[in-house]
Amino acid sequence: MRIAVVGAGPAGVYSAQELVDAGLSVDVFDKVPAPYGLVRYGVAPDHPKTKRIALALGRTLGNPAVRFFGNVAYGLDLDLRDLLACYHAVVFAVGADDDRLLDVAGEHLWGVGSAAQLVSWYNAHPHADDSFAHTVLAAREVAVVGAGNVALDVARMLVGGPHRLAASDVPERVLDLLARSRVTDVRVIARRGPAQAKFTVPELTELGKLDDVDVVVDPADLAGADDEADSRRARANVELLRGWAERPTGRAARRVHLSFRLRPVAVVGETAVAGLRLDRLGVPSTVPAQAVVRAIGYRGAPLPGVPFDEETGTVRNLGGRVVDATGTVLPRLYVAGWIKRGPSGVIGTNKADAAETVRALLADADGFPAPLKVGPATVPALLRGRGVRFVTWPGWLRLDAYEVALGRSGGRPRVSVDDLATMLAVTRAGDL
Repeated sequence: MRIAVVGAGPAGVYSAQELVDAGLSVDVFDKVPAPYGLVRYGVAPDHPKTKRIALALGRTLGNPAVRFFGNVAYGLDLDLRDLLACYHAVVFAVGADDDRLLDVAGEHLWGVGSAAQLVSWYNAHPHADDSFAHTVLAAREVAVVGAGNVALDVARMLVGGPHRLAASDVPERVLDLLARSRVTDVRVIARRGPAQAKFTVPELTELGKLDDVDVVVDPADLAGADDEADSRRARANVELLRGWAERPTGRAARRVHLSFRLRPVAVVGETAVAGLRLDRLGVPSTVPAQAVVRAIGYRGAPLPGVPFDEETGTVRNLGGRVVDATGTVLPRLYVAGWIKRGPSGVIGTNKADAAETVRALLADADGFPAPLKVGPATVPALLRGRGVRFVTWPGWLRLDAYEVALGRSGGRPRVSVDDLATMLAVTRAGDL
């Protein structure tokens, strides 16, 4: 029995491992040439320990029972009919790539964009557009709306300086642009109070360790926060914030302002961003900004032929089984990861999530019909016939070695390649 898994991030790879452990063969597809999803393209480059999870994921993808097909986009290169014709079942683990909108006036102005655009740029995603990064780094003041780790990642990258990334895998062109950054002030705007912010303690602590950067907190924002802190994490966060609120500022060259209980009302400006209008319990204010970054969460995007819930931004499912709007199970279709439950949890959360989905699949397996098209050569032949330059696991290993060699030449562990043409050339895309 052979199963297709769409998505080579943690949820997809954990699903593949569960399937292999059950004695099944698996083909894993991803729209980009490189595997690992958000581990490669979402984790901040100054967090190399987290990125090492890729080593464990690679052991699964290198298993003889697993085949990797990179640079293959679902809905473009293969559709649902293709997958159901070639496999007993399909697991979608495509993540949540779209960002949530502020839904305020002026959001269309030049200089408004998403954290996802910046994260994909500095993490060398081959489909990233660097135009928003240029706009943000040309600004003096940047407003980042959000109260989670992604907002802190963006703030840290904007004011931390490129020297912190000298040992990272960030491409040279990213380092060069960061070195030319004009940003002096980043305002992280949280809608809720400091005790409700979703920052993790290590991420928040990192802000206070940045060279020549003040963390600015208004003591008034902390009123009542101790009483509202109902967890160890919240109490630790409030303690950190109180320490910064009591610390003198004004000597550093750059600042990160952490502000709470503020609701964005409108982006101010005629053709480009000039500020962000806010509201606090009916009291209006405006902060100056030449760029506004949304960091209020991700949502999944619809998949052709698969029922989608627009309200939750996920594929409709019951315990991993895809269902239609009436709750009827659609045979042989499954989901795992963020497209299943929404963008929540840490990387390891996807393990249990994938296990639940695969348990459902295995329970249904006796009822799967045989695929119409069988044989290990079927899918490669189909892709070649459509002119798809797919990347195999040996191809990825060539790119991996190439990136390590690039890094070694500059005294770094590796340098990620972000140019799609180079990636395809190095991997010898289309070869088995």
